[in-house]
Amino acid sequence: MIATLHALLVESYEAVGNTVPPKDVWWQTLSGDEEYDASLIFPVTDNQGQVIAFAQCWSSAFIKDIVVHPAWRKQGIGEALLLHCFHIFKTCGAKNIGLKVEQSNPFGAERLYRRLGMTEV
Repeated sequence: MIATLHALLVESYEAVGNTVPPKDVWWQTLSGDEEYDASLIFPVTDNQGQVIAFAQCWSSAFIKDIVVHPAWRKQGIGEALLLHCFHIFKTCGAKNIGLKVEQSNPFGAERLYRRLGMTEV
């Protein structure tokens, strides 16, 4: 599953002109972080079991990555993932949830985040 998540992340980051380190480096850095918690990786699969989206969160109520495969965008999957993350962190007692977004993100991410109640800090 790690290779699949990495590949989806690489594809999405490349679309906005960013890069992701090679899989082994990425995984070692991710899993070695003090805020890493495997239970805060939320994959979404299609009917054939293929990963089409995922969110990776830190234990500090920070959404580190949220990715939806290009073929599955504009279908509410990103919103559902965000709402799921919000629910998980609210259940854990988080008062605020953070994330970062590139201003040049061409996928309307900022609009979605604002519509769901997030504000710029």
